Amino acid sequence: MAEFAANDRRLSLLGVLKETGKADEELIVFYQDYFRKNSLYKDEKWRIYNILGNPKIGYLGIIKGYIRSRKRFQEKGMPQAKKQTGDSFTSGGTMVFNKRGELFLTYNTEFEEYDMNVIAKAVEEARMS
Repeated sequence: MAEFAANDRRLSLLGVLKETGKADEELIVFYQDYFRKNSLYKDEKWRIYNILGNPKIGYLGIIKGYIRSRKRFQEKGMPQAKKQTGDSFTSGGTMVFNKRGELFLTYNTEFEEYDMNVIAKAVEEARMS
C-alpha cells in the first residue's frame, strides 16, 4: 500500500492504530522502515474500526493469517513481530475517501494480499465523485 501511495503524489495514506503501548518497539520499526512518509493516528474510541464493521477473526482465522502473513513478509523481506501483542481478534482494512472526505470504499482481505487493482479503481472513481 505504501508503494502504491508513493507512486501517486495526490494520494494521502494514513495508518490508524487502535492501541499503543503493547508493541511500540515493533510499531516504531514498522514506521521507520515502511511507513515513514505517511502518518499514523491512534483511534482510542475505535471509530475507524467501527466504520470498517469492527471485523472479528476466530482462532482458525488467526492461525491461517499468521501462516499467510509470515510467507508474505518473508517474500518481501519484512521482519515478523517477535511477539504477538494486542488484540489479535480484530481485523483491519482499508478505506478510500473522496476529495470531500466522504467514505467511498471499505476493503478488508483478512491477511491476504490486497488486490491493488480494486484499490486503484476505487481511488480513480473516488476522484471523479
